Amino acid sequence: MYLDEVRFIHRMIIKKARDVYENTVKDVPDMEEKDLLKIVRTDLEKFLLHKLDREPMIIPMLTEV
Repeated sequence: MYLDEVRFIHRMIIKKARDVYENTVKDVPDMEEKDLLKIVRTDLEKFLLHKLDREPMIIPMLTEV
């Protein structure tokens, strides 16, 4: 992967994480943080597998709600 491609994928990950977070909080406003993080991680994993057509080797991720 080239630097531009990595940056593009990084922006996609951030946008997807934000969308999943906002939609989940909108649907279930009183959800616990650990459950919310689990949903975001699961959706991001599915998203990346679909977008990259392979499993990424390493995806460092900082999650803060």
